[in-house]
Amino acid sequence: MIPPAKPPGTLRFLTLNLWGENGSWQGRMGLLLDSLAGLAPDVVGLQEVRDVPGRVPNQAAEIARRYGWNHVFAPSTAWGGGHEGLAIVSRFPIGAHEAQPLPHSTETEGRIVLSARIDPPDGAAPFWVHTTHLAFREGEGRKREDQVLFVDKVVSAHANEDPVNDARWTIVDRLLGAALEREPHERAAFLRQACGDDEALRHDVRQKAIQFGLGRVTL
Repeated sequence: MIPPAKPPGTLRFLTLNLWGENGSWQGRMGLLLDSLAGLAPDVVGLQEVRDVPGRVPNQAAEIARRYGWNHVFAPSTAWGGGHEGLAIVSRFPIGAHEAQPLPHSTETEGRIVLSARIDPPDGAAPFWVHTTHLAFREGEGRKREDQVLFVDKVVSAHANEDPVNDARWTIVDRLLGAALEREPHERAAFLRQACGDDEALRHDVRQKAIQFGLGRVTL
């Protein structure tokens, strides 16, 4: 089934367990590579991704290479001469990523959550996406509960971030530091030149100076 066209301003997410190299993995990968474009996803979260040098090319990298997209891969367990893990593939740039072990993760059966910050073009706000693979056996309900609670904390922590605002305050901090490195009589002229027509930016630098107890500094 081919999904309908995406309405303007919306995003489409896909999640898929690749099942590693179990069964006819080459056939599954071929089908996926030939069919993915028709689904038109913006971001794909992958589980049981295999990477075995000389035998199984990194499956997430193969998807990204086919479509010219971006990807991150995080290994969770080493076995069979390679690694199995999670991956995120995105048609947009990936600005940052991190992987964290889940509760009850072991060396022989690693469980992680992979998070990635997606940086869309055209000034759209960055956003975080996450993928994971929980304990799956029938008797592991308590483990899954602990893992879900951990993932919820990870998602909530990133949801409270404001990447756009954080980036602006990074600029403010750099400008304030650069201004303070100059002679007092040079600071105002430097800030006017550095901020150009952005009076709001200049105001933010001044407010940051006051916040640090530098209210008497001429900016």
